[in-house]
Amino acid sequence: MKIFISKILALIGACIVYMYGLSLRLRLVTINDSHGNGGINDNAIYAHWHQDIIPWASTVSTGSKKMCTMASLSTDGEIITLLLRYLKFKVARGSQAKRGRQALEEMIPWVQNGSHNAALAVDGSRGPKYKVKIGALLLAKETGKPIIVAGTDYKYKITFNSWDNMILPMPFSKGIALFSDPIYVPKNVTEEELETKRLEVEDTLTMLKKKAEAYFK
Repeated sequence: MKIFISKILALIGACIVYMYGLSLRLRLVTINDSHGNGGINDNAIYAHWHQDIIPWASTVSTGSKKMCTMASLSTDGEIITLLLRYLKFKVARGSQAKRGRQALEEMIPWVQNGSHNAALAVDGSRGPKYKVKIGALLLAKETGKPIIVAGTDYKYKITFNSWDNMILPMPFSKGIALFSDPIYVPKNVTEEELETKRLEVEDTLTMLKKKAEAYFK
């Protein structure tokens, strides 16, 4: 009975999220426009902050790109996984606290064969806020696909008093998504070089998020 109720709740939630995503008026901008298509790469790993997870899932679910992501092993994570699967996401179960590496290994073939883009909240499920974890970089290293950093914000939104200050844009709000140029992680990267790349992702995402927040001010 619990499984049935969870599936019904997830289906209802997926319908709400999809319709909500359709209402958001998001403008896509690539900072240097090096690949000339408004920030949407044919096959990439998209990195965003955890606070943007609701608008990200909502808007991505309305697009044509197939996406994969991670969800925690918690009870809430089970419902979120069902919801995301109704929205056509592929979901690997794991988090920074438990089974994170195994989840990344599950995602490698989905991204590597070009069938899916990945979307990851790179400051993890528990924070600290605005501190990039290494998972997205390891996925980029193993697949050879680039990381595209995305800083987003919305004109009208609610900001929650959570560890990540999660945002909930108001329906029909205008938004801006600023995308970086591709960031590649070589297969033979050293630990020192990996840390340099991690800081590059962190600094770029911090910069793009501030630019996005300033856009509506």
